Amino acid sequence: MEWNHLVAGRAILVKQVSESDLRARASNEEHFRLLASIGIRSVVVVPIQSRGNLLALLSFVTTDESGRHYDLDDVTLAEELARRAGQIIENARLQMELKRSEERFRVALAAGRIAVYEQDASLRYRFAYNAETDVDAVGKRHAELFEPADAARLDALKRRALAGERVREETELTVGDEHRYYNQAIEPMRDATGNVVGLIGAATDVTEERRAREELAQAVLFRERLIGILGHDLRNPLNAIAVGAAVLRHRPDLPENARDQASKIDHAARRMAEMIRTLLDFAEARFRGTLPVSPVKSNLEDIAREAVDELKTAWSNRQIDVTVLGDPSGFWDPARMAQVISNLVGNALTHGSERTPVRIHIDGASADVRLTVHNCGPAIPSDLMPFLFEPFRRGGAEHKVRGVGLGLYIARQIVLAHDGSIEVSSSEDEGTRFTLRLPRAASDARGPRSERLRPRPTP
Repeated sequence: MEWNHLVAGRAILVKQVSESDLRARASNEEHFRLLASIGIRSVVVVPIQSRGNLLALLSFVTTDESGRHYDLDDVTLAEELARRAGQIIENARLQMELKRSEERFRVALAAGRIAVYEQDASLRYRFAYNAETDVDAVGKRHAELFEPADAARLDALKRRALAGERVREETELTVGDEHRYYNQAIEPMRDATGNVVGLIGAATDVTEERRAREELAQAVLFRERLIGILGHDLRNPLNAIAVGAAVLRHRPDLPENARDQASKIDHAARRMAEMIRTLLDFAEARFRGTLPVSPVKSNLEDIAREAVDELKTAWSNRQIDVTVLGDPSGFWDPARMAQVISNLVGNALTHGSERTPVRIHIDGASADVRLTVHNCGPAIPSDLMPFLFEPFRRGGAEHKVRGVGLGLYIARQIVLAHDGSIEVSSSEDEGTRFTLRLPRAASDARGPRSERLRPRPTP
């Protein structure tokens, strides 16, 4: 019962300690004689608690020498002493937790290269922590810590926060002899009446990330410029090869075996011309953010059949079917749409089953025209699907792949330039189906597509 009282936070008062009380609490005869020799008359025991937990017991004892007994007033005093002892213990624990928390906070700031600070309304630092420097900024203004130009930029930036604005901006500062970049996040601090009395902020050092982005951007820019230059410079010698092959093929005195070789040269030149055109389209799409198109009144069925006729010269042993439902007319760029259909059908012929036809279906029965290209055969691997329309993505090594891995990327860019969309589904049972949705309206009615879109920045 006494222990339950203590656990519950209640004190125990024994006004008169008897011999039986001592025997009940002694662990053995020797212990009893020791307690009896003290001459205990009265006892008060109070618990010391923190957060509702029992930490310790505070015991008070009177002896025969004092000649007095404890009463309820003594219990009240003992409880107050125990309460204060509990507060002291709790404060010490909180101080230890705060210190550990601050240490973790500083480690996190150092790992993230983050400086935190607080400034008053005059932009004098009241608190500043930066693990990368040992400069004591407290009590100083920007002019005492930074180069004049940097100090002026920081003053202007932080006055916006003092005006009540939440500021998110990248700044360039000179630290030592080095230019560094910081993402600033600054919030105004207000008093109880809502007036701005200072600011609190965090500056994250993003110098390395910025340099990495710039290096990557330069590498990508160099690659794409190189592709464009090669594409332009290769066209002239390739045209000479194609013209020479054509002249040879039409010579009446050319032996048959040489005529076959001239035909192979002509076919190879056409394939190279197709690759060069694809590379140039890729470079233009990356530089400008889209491919330019020139929509005119067109018939998608006619475009599809012309593209199929060209493909059959290279795939004479394969069947390509074209079906049409409704009105296939609209405003599109015929050459670009032929390029899309050629890429999709060529992809289907390359990866699809040789025993089944490739089917093109044009559905013009609704407001938008839908064109699907379907082939049977192995499904597209699931891990490739999310990246199918990205540049330089190609099928598995088991396929004989035509081109340089840009066909689907270029096709998607052309469809997007017509305000359309392209989707793909693929399974072993249903085969692979590419579906285009093309608005009938002319994009150039609202201005050239390439001018309406802002160029995408190079990553």
